[in-house]
Amino acid sequence: MALFTLLFLFSFAQADEGVELIRTAYVPELNIIKTESEKKSRKCRQTRIWASTPDPLNMDGTREIEFVKYTPRKSIRTNVIMMPPTGGVSLVDRQVAGRLCKEGIQVLLNYSFTDDMESSLDPQIHERAFIRGITAIKHMALSFEGDFGLIGTSLGSLYSSQALVVEPRITKALLVVGGAPIADILTHSEQDGLKELRETRMSNLDLKSKREYLDYINDNFRLDLLSRLEVPHKPKLWVIRSLKDDTVPASSQTQLIALLQPTRVTDSKAGHVKTIFNLLFKKGKIADFFLN
Repeated sequence: MALFTLLFLFSFAQADEGVELIRTAYVPELNIIKTESEKKSRKCRQTRIWASTPDPLNMDGTREIEFVKYTPRKSIRTNVIMMPPTGGVSLVDRQVAGRLCKEGIQVLLNYSFTDDMESSLDPQIHERAFIRGITAIKHMALSFEGDFGLIGTSLGSLYSSQALVVEPRITKALLVVGGAPIADILTHSEQDGLKELRETRMSNLDLKSKREYLDYINDNFRLDLLSRLEVPHKPKLWVIRSLKDDTVPASSQTQLIALLQPTRVTDSKAGHVKTIFNLLFKKGKIADFFLN
């Protein structure tokens, strides 16, 4: 019991440190650099936007965020931000965004932000990535007033679940094949890039086991905000879990559910990629989730 208490207090203190990191990294400024009108339809118009914000890792500099805004031609019923998976925006993301827009939901679909694909053996890259990703959500949300919803898929789901702790305007979130804790995912994921990075680090540092690697990651990552065990406000959550996933391990997806206690859980017997693809068949249900 004493050991458990010590581990709990350590994780809670580490999460508080992570919250403070985001608080100091985020400066609420969003400046539009350029816009381009894209596809138009009878019910929706699309605008690609390039914006600059204060760099969350260098207060003397700026960074760019690129996103596409899907705006209903009639009244806007609510707003949703979408954060895509590692491979970037796909047909699935665009199809979901388009359907939401037709239903009266304004969508901001993130395409990129400066250094979003940073690659290095430096153990701090993961912390930097999450600072960039979480603050990108907060910066994009400056595009509109009031509450908003959030859709995160794979890596986008990891950013989105952590953002729940530090962005009180989020009232609903759909988290697709996300997980927790982040250090566990980095340690056990079979995603090609993470696996290669892990094997190279373990060889260079003479780490003998994944347990040692997990300790190494935990020593260099302070942004597992969900180790607070609950978010400070209570958004409505829908989690889609893949039971046959080794990219974001199914066990980590189950831990995310245990931490967040979502109002709705949908289990998929497909793997990581197929579970994401199957969102194409849930577009109407996704729209209903954010509207009702």
